[in-house]
Amino acid sequence: MEEHSTLMERLMELERLLHRYYRDKHSHRSLHPKRGQSRILSILKLKPEILQKELGFMLDMRKQSLGELLAKLEDKNFITRTPSAKDQRAMIVKLTPLGQQAANEMDLKVKYPSHLLNNFSEEEQCQFESYLNRLIETIKNEIDESEK
Repeated sequence: MEEHSTLMERLMELERLLHRYYRDKHSHRSLHPKRGQSRILSILKLKPEILQKELGFMLDMRKQSLGELLAKLEDKNFITRTPSAKDQRAMIVKLTPLGQQAANEMDLKVKYPSHLLNNFSEEEQCQFESYLNRLIETIKNEIDESEK
C-alpha cells in the first residue's frame, strides 16, 4: 500500500511540475485580454462537447467565473449550453462551427512540450499512455459515481 501512496505523490508532483513548466514557458500569454476564453476554446477544440462542471474542474475555475466566460463565448455564437439529458441540472457545453473556426484561428495555440518524452522509447510512450488512459478512466468513473 505504501508504494501506491508514493506513486500518487509522484503523480501529484508531475502535475505541479507540468503546470509550472507550462506557466513559465508561456507566461507572456497571461497578458492576452481574452486568455480565459482562449483556454476554453482550446479545450473545446480537443473535446467539442463537455459538461460545464468538468470544464470548470479542468480549468480550476469557480462556477461564477466560468459562467461569465461561457456567456461571452455564447454571445459570440462560439458555444452553446444545453441541459444534459441525464441530469437537467448539468449543462453540456458544445463548440459551434463558428467556435471551431475561431479555435482553429487562435494565435494562442496550446503547445504541448512533447519533447519531454524523448527519454522514452516509442514502446514506453505507448505503454505509459495506456496506463494514463486507464487511470483517467478510473478517475472519471469515480467522479461520475460521486455525482449520482
